[in-house]
Amino acid sequence: MVMWTDVLGRAGITVETVDAHHVRLADGATSAVFRLRRAGSVVPSRVPAAPHGPGLFAVPRASIKAVDTLVAAGWNVVTDTGRVAVRLDKRWITPGPQPVVVSQRATQRGPTPWALFTVLRRLLAAPCATQADLARRSGVSQPKVSRVLTRLRADGLVVRDAQTWTIADWDAAADWWLARYPGPGGVTSYWTSTDPPTVEAAKAMAALTATGPSNAVLSGDVAADVLAPWRRPSSSVVYARAGKPLPGMVPVSTPDEATLTVCAPADPGLWLPSPWQVSTHQLADPLQVLHDLAPGTDQTDAAVRLRHALRTTHLHRWQEATRRL
Repeated sequence: MVMWTDVLGRAGITVETVDAHHVRLADGATSAVFRLRRAGSVVPSRVPAAPHGPGLFAVPRASIKAVDTLVAAGWNVVTDTGRVAVRLDKRWITPGPQPVVVSQRATQRGPTPWALFTVLRRLLAAPCATQADLARRSGVSQPKVSRVLTRLRADGLVVRDAQTWTIADWDAAADWWLARYPGPGGVTSYWTSTDPPTVEAAKAMAALTATGPSNAVLSGDVAADVLAPWRRPSSSVVYARAGKPLPGMVPVSTPDEATLTVCAPADPGLWLPSPWQVSTHQLADPLQVLHDLAPGTDQTDAAVRLRHALRTTHLHRWQEATRRL
């Protein structure tokens, strides 16, 4: 699936994570921070007002008229189909659109139901919980938890026993979550270096947590290797509340070039309610680790081993991490 970050990379622009709402775009020695706005679609008659500072409007596809209208309104624009109109310093970068297939997921409309995925995360960690427990662990209001549980019960994923909600089938619920989870959202940047992924992840975590240990968590292959060693990590994923330049690492344009992904996520559920540290690593919710495993011939085996560890050796720690301090 081609995304707007890939399109900018092909245009010679690297993307660096600032936070979940801002990106730094760089073209050689020139860089600037942009307020990011993403939309499922745009029509010329309903173009939103641009922010006071530089703004980047990212959309799966847009007509030439829509792009021109956005630019006239003060936006910089990028589409998944290859249209780019970005001003860096005094220069406009405007390569022509490329014929790119946009996936159905990329064009879905409406807000992402983060509460749905978060509540199910917490139930998979502690399969027996009251509605009030789930609200506390998920950071979601009880009325919203009630609506989520109604949907999950309709899909046969949870059952109710008196006042307690329980997962009907752990593996089926985990498969449902993994199949439907849309990704963390937010702002993602890609990095590489000459270090092995484990060293690279440790350096990134050290830089991103310099102002506080809760500012970043580890996911992907390196986190999976910490929890359930099986294969040599080929890459790593770090989630950060705010990004920054990473010493000794080079930003790259696409995930294919990267050995490290840094994301300031929109999904609040991947942050565990309480810290979970294994060795020196602060971890993301382990369902996120499962989701972020790098593709490979042994990806399935690594996932099976991690799922087993979460239900046995790491179950108590996972449950403790879902309880707020």
